[in-house]
Amino acid sequence: MSVRNRLADLKKREESNLVERRQRLKLLLDAEDKMYEQEFMANLETPEQVREKMAQRLYELKERREQERQEQVQRKLEQRFRDTTDDVRREESQFATHHCQFEREKQLMDKQQRTQQQIMEEQIYAQLWKLDLQKKEERERQEAEEKRRLVGDTMSILDWQKETRQLTKQQEKDLTEQEKSMLAAQWKKEEEYERELERQKFVLNRERNLELIRHNEAEKKLREEQLRVEKERDKHMLGNAISREQEIERLEQEEKLKRRGEVVELQKYYLQKAEDKKAEEQLIEHLTWLQSEQQWKMKEDKWRKEEQARVNLMKNVYDQRLQTVELKKKLQDEDQWLVQNEKQKLDAELERLNREAEEKKTREALNRKNYQGDVLRQVNERDREKRRLLQEKMYEERAAKLAEINYVKKIDTTKDANAQVLQAWRTQYQ
Repeated sequence: MSVRNRLADLKKREESNLVERRQRLKLLLDAEDKMYEQEFMANLETPEQVREKMAQRLYELKERREQERQEQVQRKLEQRFRDTTDDVRREESQFATHHCQFEREKQLMDKQQRTQQQIMEEQIYAQLWKLDLQKKEERERQEAEEKRRLVGDTMSILDWQKETRQLTKQQEKDLTEQEKSMLAAQWKKEEEYERELERQKFVLNRERNLELIRHNEAEKKLREEQLRVEKERDKHMLGNAISREQEIERLEQEEKLKRRGEVVELQKYYLQKAEDKKAEEQLIEHLTWLQSEQQWKMKEDKWRKEEQARVNLMKNVYDQRLQTVELKKKLQDEDQWLVQNEKQKLDAELERLNREAEEKKTREALNRKNYQGDVLRQVNERDREKRRLLQEKMYEERAAKLAEINYVKKIDTTKDANAQVLQAWRTQYQ
C-alpha cells in the first residue's frame, strides 16, 4: 500500500506540475505574441512615410553621385595639368628621386643599427653564458660535496636501522599474529551478520513482488470489463441508428406512394370533369399539366431535401461513430501509457531499492576495509613513532659528539696559535 500511495502522490504531483507548466507556457506565448504584435505595429509604416523615405534615399544618392562626379573631374583636371606642364613633371621626378634616395639611406642606417645591436647582444649573451658556466661548475662542486656528506650520514643511519630492525622484528611478528587472530574473529562475526541481512532482504523482495503481481492482475481484469461494456454500448448505439434509418426510409416510401396515389386520383377527376365539359378540355388539360409539373417539382425538391437530410444524418452518425472510436482509442492509449508509466516507475523504484541495498552492502564492506586499514595504519604509525624517537635520539647523540669534537678542535687550534705566538716572541727576544 505504501508503494501505491507513493505512486499516486507522484502521479498527482506530475499532473499538477504539468498544468502549471502549461499555464506558464501559455502566459509566455501570449506575452511573446503581444510583443511581436506591438513590434509589428511600431515598425508598420504608412504610405506617406514610405514615400518620404524613398525621396530621402533618392536625394542622398543624387548628392553622392554628384560629389563623386566632381571629384573625378577634379582628378582629371589635375592629371591633364601635370601632363601638359614640363616643369611640373620635372619637379615631381626630382622629388620622387630624392625621396627614393632618402628612403634607401634610412634603410641602410637601420640595417647598420640592427647589425650593431645584434653584435652587442651576442657579446652580452656570451658573457652571460660564461657566468652561468662558472656558477654551474661551482654549484656542481657544492652538490658533490653535499652528496658525499649525505651518503656518509645515510650509511651511518642505515647501519643503525639494521641493528634496530633485528631487535624489533620479533616484537612486530608477535603483534601481527595477535592482530590477525582478532581480525579473523571480527570478520567471522561480520559475515554472519551479512548472511542474515541477505536472507531478510530476499524475504522482503519476494513479498513485494507477490503484491505487485496481484495488483497487476486486478488492474487487467478491470480493464477487460470496461472494454466489454464499451463494446456492448457501441453495438446498442449502432443498432439504434440502423433501425432509425430503416424507419425513415419506410416512411419516405409510404409518402411517395401516397403522393403518387393522390396524383392518379386527381388526374382521374380532371379526366371525368373533361368529359363533362368538353368546351374547356384544352384549358383544363393545360392547367392540369402545369399543376402536375409544379407539384412534381415541389415533390422532387422535397425528396431531394429529404435525401440530403438523410445523407447528412448518416454523415453525422458516421462522424459520431468515428469520434467515439477515436475517443476510445485515445482512452486505450492513455490507459496503456498509464500502465507503462506505472510499470516504469515501479521498475525505477525497485532498481533504486536494489541500488540502495548494493550501496549499503558496498559501504559496509568499505567500512570493514577502512577498519582494517585503520588498524594497520595505527600499527604503522606506532612503528614510525618509535623509529622517529630513536632517530631523534641518535641525531642528538651525534650532534653532541660533533659539538664535543668541534670543541676539542677549537681548543687544539687555540693552543697551537698560542704556541706559535709564544715561539714568535721567543724568537724576537732571543
